[in-house]
Amino acid sequence: MANYACRNGHAWEGKSSLSKRFHPSELRCPECGSQNEPGMKSRAKSETPVVAEAHTRFSELVTEWPCWAKSHRPGHRCWGPVDPHHLVPAEWIRRTFADLPDDDLALILYEPVIGAPVCRAYHEALENRSEVIAWHELDDEAKIFCQRIDEQYPGHQSMYERLKLESPAGVSTDAA
Repeated sequence: MANYACRNGHAWEGKSSLSKRFHPSELRCPECGSQNEPGMKSRAKSETPVVAEAHTRFSELVTEWPCWAKSHRPGHRCWGPVDPHHLVPAEWIRRTFADLPDDDLALILYEPVIGAPVCRAYHEALENRSEVIAWHELDDEAKIFCQRIDEQYPGHQSMYERLKLESPAGVSTDAA
């Protein structure tokens, strides 16, 4: 067994990467879906209370729904629990809006409209870019939210442009 920790302060045990029974999913936090952070100990830096509360709410609301890929990718077979996937990478949001107070950061980082419920297998595929959620497949609410953030914080990098980067237009999908 090995001890793992994510940047959100969660710790868990899993099979060692040296084990023959090891699966890459062991490196995903069972609580929030984040990757294991190499070198982080079980005393990982915790989120502030306001951000942690928003994180919990985001995870609960986004994962109330079934895996997005199950209804959008014919032939997709779900594997693992449903994870809350950020359509705009959480780490990018943290870096881009690091100068904001925790209350404001939490409202951006953990807004449910920029989340998608995906099974662990599809989450891993999205994270390693072997799959994408194309622009035409996004809900308009996610696009509108990102535009509102750009208007509210004009001195920051564009969240709307980052969403477009993560969900390119013109990508051929099985559902298109």
